[in-house]
Amino acid sequence: MKIQLPTRNILLLAAVLVLIAAAFSLTGSPTKVARADGNCPSNPNSGTSDAIYRYYGNTGSPDHFEHFLSTSNLQAGSCEGVLGYSATTQIAGTVPLYHLVKTEIEQPSNLTIYLYTAYFYTTSSTEYGVASAGGWSGSTNPDLGYVVIDPNQYAGATHPIYRYRHNDDYLYSLSSNEVGSPWTLEGVAFYLFNGSF
Repeated sequence: MKIQLPTRNILLLAAVLVLIAAAFSLTGSPTKVARADGNCPSNPNSGTSDAIYRYYGNTGSPDHFEHFLSTSNLQAGSCEGVLGYSATTQIAGTVPLYHLVKTEIEQPSNLTIYLYTAYFYTTSSTEYGVASAGGWSGSTNPDLGYVVIDPNQYAGATHPIYRYRHNDDYLYSLSSNEVGSPWTLEGVAFYLFNGSF
């Protein structure tokens, strides 16, 4: 027995699906604008400093993309370039850059539940503790190296990295105006060195 739906119902269903897809694209990841320097060199690390790459990629849900940082240019996802450089060992005026992750649940429909990974980076041990208590996990081992929090310490040799937040999603950028609503600019997260050393 073959069931045929009236054309009007099919068109209505299609319109609803388009509206749902549009709603998720409006609240999804930010548009890629003024992101990183666009350069993904094969091996810029000198031994005393590491390039910090910014990536954009799928982290679980087919419709959910996240930005994340790495000292490797061989990560899954799209390399957007180098944000700057961190010290591989602690030197005067630098602090550890902590890296935390959190598994989030996304349910774009009543039928499917997706898990994805969110990323959070901080130089504050207090903020690290609060995030850990809130379900984030990480290590106090600074796998991304050591960064500057006082720009006067290395005047002219560093630049700011700005942090944006939307719910439990974070974005780290060279620009203080990369994205708008629903993202909130939280300010300067830390400073990276301008080049390898």
